[in-house]
Amino acid sequence: MSKKKIDVFEQAVAQATENYRITRNKFDNNLVNTTDLLDANVSLLQAEINLAVAKADVILAYDVLLETAGVISAQ
Repeated sequence: MSKKKIDVFEQAVAQATENYRITRNKFDNNLVNTTDLLDANVSLLQAEINLAVAKADVILAYDVLLETAGVISAQ
């Protein structure tokens, strides 16, 4: 399930990156305002944060699994 979550967030980052690129091009040609560009930037940053959190959750879940199995000890 965590792998699927990461795959979804990676796709979201790719889509947000493309959206930002398109919006940036439109902004450079004076077709959209600064607010639209900032919205696209915030969406990209949020997608990147979500991906990082999903990856951290996988690492945390793996460590909890190892601790539960007795391979590592809680300190």
